[in-house]
Amino acid sequence: MPLATAPLARFIEAAGQLRGAWYDAKECFSKNLCGKPHKLEELDSAEELLDDAVANAESILKGCARLMQPEKGFPQPPALSSFASPTPEQDSGRGMAGSEKEAPWRQETAKPTTKPKRIPPGPPSQPRVAKAADTMCGKRKNESVDWDSPRSKPTGPYRSPAEWKVVRDAERKATRDEKWTPGWTSIHDFYSKILPERLARLPQTRLRDLLQEAVEKWLKKRGKRTGNVGEVDTAPLDQIWNSPKFKVIFPFIDPPIESLENWVSTNMDDVSVHEDDHGRTMLSRRRVDENDAEEEEQYQEELNEFLAAMPEDRLTDAEEELREALLSFLEDWHGESTPLIVDAYKISHEKSIEVYLAMCVFIPRRIKLRDWIVNRIGQEVEVLETDSGFALKLAS
Repeated sequence: MPLATAPLARFIEAAGQLRGAWYDAKECFSKNLCGKPHKLEELDSAEELLDDAVANAESILKGCARLMQPEKGFPQPPALSSFASPTPEQDSGRGMAGSEKEAPWRQETAKPTTKPKRIPPGPPSQPRVAKAADTMCGKRKNESVDWDSPRSKPTGPYRSPAEWKVVRDAERKATRDEKWTPGWTSIHDFYSKILPERLARLPQTRLRDLLQEAVEKWLKKRGKRTGNVGEVDTAPLDQIWNSPKFKVIFPFIDPPIESLENWVSTNMDDVSVHEDDHGRTMLSRRRVDENDAEEEEQYQEELNEFLAAMPEDRLTDAEEELREALLSFLEDWHGESTPLIVDAYKISHEKSIEVYLAMCVFIPRRIKLRDWIVNRIGQEVEVLETDSGFALKLAS
């Protein structure tokens, strides 16, 4: 039984040193985030997986400790800090059916007074867990360890997942405070406070158009996430509620939508509703190729119709609001390169949020922002075509 728990204990101790190396790597990586502290949230998935694995290993160790009864002759499991790399005798005995080396705990059972063999510790300045970690990383057992190298430096005592969570939260908060840039807004605040307040002022025609846009973009993003390479993006209808934008807009529709399936079938010509082989209601949408001649002709007709409704000698109030938001965004831009158009209406900064909210007021979902800029305020804002996409620049 102790031999069975030894790998788990070695894993827990090695995870402590791996955690220290992980924080060093994350600190170096965070310096290249260009002042975007909210991006650090994407680095937490690997840490959470490590915490779960350590928690599972600890629970198994506790279960094994409860099963070991001293009166039956089983020795108690040693402390976690006493585990190190397996001995050559233990490695050679694994996988040999019927041999005495297959289950050395039986010998300990027969002779309960015999003490388990201890591996001599490493240098005093280096925890023995380092040798186990080096073995896990592929270092040969008979290869000497450079105790003076930065990789072999001790990383502190073992911490439980709960303790690491406290350390991780404190370091994350300190990093955000250090890298925080005035104007950054969390996604939660945008969908829970900012967007609902602006949606309450919009007419129903704009709300329905925004709801249709939320369905189309959700299908497109889901197709990319699932690795769909076909011409049609398909997803279950009930999973549309995973879209935060859809959930915010849906309650503002008046009269309320009783059947989402019927509403999509009636109001969205390019999205079809059907049932799959398992009886689930599915949404499907054909991918649009913007370079297709027929699609370009149809888009140009919609663009001309949209521009014809605008006054020729002045900007409307909604257009003036969007113009001021764009100019304010470009004037406050501090990036190393010119901003892309998609940067102008991201929902992570208060300046770009103002651009996005102004777009929601009057620009239909089919019309691109760059075409409005070129045709309406081209004297003040230039649209540049770069390798990364279309960029914006204040006209000189």
